Formats: sequence, structure tokens, C-alpha cells
Amino acid sequence: MDIKENAPLAPLTTFQIGGPARFVVSAHSVEDIKDALKFAKEKGLSVFILGGGSNLLVDDSGYEGLVIKIELTGVEVEEEKATLKHLLLQRANDGRAG
Repeated sequence: MDIKENAPLAPLTTFQIGGPARFVVSAHSVEDIKDALKFAKEKGLSVFILGGGSNLLVDDSGYEGLVIKIELTGVEVEEEKATLKHLLLQRANDGRAG
């Protein structure tokens, strides 16, 4: 996992504006995401999950937490009948939000 400090967020958005994040991680695997969340918890950082970066305006002052840029190319679902609603509720019940 490669953690970048004071990384600019503008190149990660379609509007190409905004200040830096205290930390940015590009997550290429589920393990990267787990490691990043562990890092944030250990440092007491807030977390922002960034997908494609469209329709996102970043303040010029940036973000004081950890931005996890999702670079996954696919999702595996272990439950045959899992719905998006079910997956989101499960994550919220695990204490994850965003």
C-alpha cells in the first residue's frame, strides 16, 4: 500500500480543482482497502472513499483525512442473492459509513 502525504486531489476529479488531502491511497485490492482503513483508525483520521471523481468539488483547503481512491476493476459477491441495499446495510452495521 502506497500512502501519499499532502497529495493533490484536483487530478483525481473531473473538475480538476481543489486542494490536497493529508493522505491519499490508491486501492487496487480489498487488502489495500483494509490496510488503509486500519491506517486511518490508528491515526484517528476521517476517511473519504473516492470513486471516479465525477461531480465532486474539493475545497481549495483540501481534506484533513485519508482519501481512499478505489481502483478496483470488479467486485466479487459471496452471497448469491446479495443486493446493493443489503451490502450497504451490512457495511453500515459494521460501523462503516461514507
